[in-house]
Amino acid sequence: MPPQTPQPRETGKAPSPESDAGASPGASEKRPVYTVAIAAQLVGLAPRTLRAYEEAGLIEPARAGRGKQRLYSAQDLRWLRCINEMVHEEGYTLRSIRRLLDFAPCWEIRRCPAKTAARCAESLRIPGQTAACAQAEEPNKAQGAEAPAEESGAGQDREQRVPVHVRLIYGLEELGAVMHCSRCINAERRLRRVAGEFGSKVLVTTHDVLSLEARRYGVLMTPAIVINDEVVSLGKSPSEQRLRELIEKYLAASLRPGSRRANQ
Repeated sequence: MPPQTPQPRETGKAPSPESDAGASPGASEKRPVYTVAIAAQLVGLAPRTLRAYEEAGLIEPARAGRGKQRLYSAQDLRWLRCINEMVHEEGYTLRSIRRLLDFAPCWEIRRCPAKTAARCAESLRIPGQTAACAQAEEPNKAQGAEAPAEESGAGQDREQRVPVHVRLIYGLEELGAVMHCSRCINAERRLRRVAGEFGSKVLVTTHDVLSLEARRYGVLMTPAIVINDEVVSLGKSPSEQRLRELIEKYLAASLRPGSRRANQ
């Protein structure tokens, strides 16, 4: 007898096929319909592993019925696969993942494309991450983090017009690949918070350690911060106060009569 494909559990909260017809793809991805047993089978893990991820504070499945049965959505399944990859392929522990999530949303930790980040921000359920996810989206949209400036003519124009351009070079190089760096994530979070205080006067762009920008400035240690083409920090994450002082210094210098940026 051929094996049967696992089917989502029907619950009283799940919409009928007729009501689903007009629903957006995002709405269907957020609907919790998979029991823990089926979710575990779909992602190739044991049910106890899913419970371990929950106990570590990495995921918060929906609860349904009097018995408060765990139910997972399609988006939850994607995140479960991501956790498994981070543990078994990238060497993270559950505790270290949880600590990183205190500094940044999951898509910043994994350097996901902007489209993936937007989808996760809308529907991913990670304890304590709802507010952080919403806040993290705004700096990315406002400061053009979706595409490196060197790939866009409009980005180059903005670099020339803005008084202070801060480049953050992140990541660790290993076997020709860029690996995640908790100090780099922390540095970016601080940098974007401080840059937001100066509005349109400050542009923040990020570049990995294998990028042309890293080679241009001779960066070998990360995180590295470059302000207006000058390397100001290597291998450490400056405090918010220190970042504020640096930005104020370069902002004042850029606005002096005769400076290159003041004349643009």
